[in-house]
Amino acid sequence: MSRFVRTGMTVAIAVCTSCLWSQKGVHPPVYRVTVMERGITAIHYQYGGGPTKVDFRGTALLPDAKGEAVVQSRRERTDVDAKFEKLTPPTQFGREYLAYVLWAISPDGSWYNLGEVIPEASQRARLRVSTDLPAFGMIVTAEPYATVRRPSAVVVLENHVRPDTEGQVQRIQAKGDLVPRGSYGWQGPENPPAPKGPKVSMGRYEALVHLYQAQNAVGIAQLEKADLHAPDAFAAARRALSEAQHLIATKANDKLVVQYAREAEEHAEDARLIAERRKQEEQLAVVERASHEPSAAPTEARLPNQADREVREPEIHTQLLQRLDGSLPAQDMPQSVLITLPDNSFDGAKLLAGVAEKLASIAAVLASHPSVRVNIQAYTDAGASELQSWERAQAVRNRLVEFGVAANQIAFRGMSVQANQRVEIIISSAQ
Repeated sequence: MSRFVRTGMTVAIAVCTSCLWSQKGVHPPVYRVTVMERGITAIHYQYGGGPTKVDFRGTALLPDAKGEAVVQSRRERTDVDAKFEKLTPPTQFGREYLAYVLWAISPDGSWYNLGEVIPEASQRARLRVSTDLPAFGMIVTAEPYATVRRPSAVVVLENHVRPDTEGQVQRIQAKGDLVPRGSYGWQGPENPPAPKGPKVSMGRYEALVHLYQAQNAVGIAQLEKADLHAPDAFAAARRALSEAQHLIATKANDKLVVQYAREAEEHAEDARLIAERRKQEEQLAVVERASHEPSAAPTEARLPNQADREVREPEIHTQLLQRLDGSLPAQDMPQSVLITLPDNSFDGAKLLAGVAEKLASIAAVLASHPSVRVNIQAYTDAGASELQSWERAQAVRNRLVEFGVAANQIAFRGMSVQANQRVEIIISSAQ
């Protein structure tokens, strides 16, 4: 029964732990890692091979923490049944950290949030999840809320191969850095010490935890100016948070509180990412404008280059269309080539492998002409989120970069709601 009973203000007790750190004037060390430096390995779990075990070991942040997972590859998924011990409250790393999250890391270094790890009063936790990845490594991090899309640098556990672990082991190539501590300017309000009161059910405890996480998510999104850059998503987050707060105040069903709190987290994370990417886009636009400002060189010195560009432009168009050879919808326009990737080119935000291979055929042309500019615009319809359009545009951009196109040749953005979902690749000579 202990799983369903917990002190009413365990969260506040956790905050007090954080307060002790600040009273001493010190902070726990941050375990700054990169996957390459740590040598985290991915395990390819063979389908039909039966269940196998992997261990989890605590890092310098939580050296006493440990765990194990039973992993089994099935026909269309991989099941993970993970157990952890000695998970002390995440708020010891800062008031902004309210959750532990289990991550899968694919061999190419992509991150996948598998779910929240919720310790009981005994500091034990269990999480059963499934993923469509056949090969992956796993880490556990402390996060400000459970729906984050990128792991923090506060890594508390990482998987280790056992002597009896079955599967092919391979090294992971990381994509992007972990979010360093201090990146989330929002730290949440100072909470009062835990009052002495009756115990509450596990359901009420989880409702309170998710409510605090939703407050964190909305606060962090607001600091990123999501109310200006992603007003629709941010407003949806605020509405869901307000409903969760009302439900908790009226002692409504705990599952409803969690539902609205999670909805607030997800909308807030969408809004934060949209705001972050729009600010990046604005910075790139400033750099782009600066690169095209007229130089002090005489006009006569620039004319040959301009004429040469005008001569070669049709040649580039011809090369691109020949490489595509009808494999992707393309239009030869007066000063550009427009390539359209329809909605069925993607699985959610993921670019399908077959379509990516077709992009490789034009990447060689783009890479050999550094003056050519690539503008990627992704459109959504009413049935998809604006964030997905950004993720699709970024997926296309990342593929072109992997195939050799210079990153500074490419601009990308998600667009407002349109009649149909698509991604347009506009290729033109620099002006």
